[in-house]
Amino acid sequence: MSLFSDWDLSDNFGDLDYANLEYPYVRKFDKALPEAIRIEYEEAKKVFKISPIVFAILARRVMEMICADQSAEGSNLKAKIEDLAKKDVIPKSLARMAGAIRYLGNIGAHSEAKIISNEEVQILNDFMVAIIEYVYTAPAKLEELAEKIKSKQEKR
Repeated sequence: MSLFSDWDLSDNFGDLDYANLEYPYVRKFDKALPEAIRIEYEEAKKVFKISPIVFAILARRVMEMICADQSAEGSNLKAKIEDLAKKDVIPKSLARMAGAIRYLGNIGAHSEAKIISNEEVQILNDFMVAIIEYVYTAPAKLEELAEKIKSKQEKR
């Protein structure tokens, strides 16, 4: 089931291509997120409800890509996450979230007899979104707001 909203004074009233999808909510990241990371995150979301193990593996892969994009140093993902925290790219709480993504991704990638639950996958997704928003979305929005404030100050 999908729920769309439309504005009756719109030039394209009733055309679902121009209406807003309200449900199910689909998160779309803005242009601040590098394209390769966005594509990889979207791939992970495709298997979100189908295979928690595969989602965990792909979430770990997204974390690897973020570390590479942010020039994290280290011989493994754990060290790279610690480097991001040390460089203040992410705070310690987000480093712990990234560590959980890494850990569950490792469980998924190896043939251990451990199961990853749907609840854990939802938490992983929430962590992934928080990291992406902190590293990419928030700084872009802050810059955009700073430009708007500067524009308003110049008009005085």
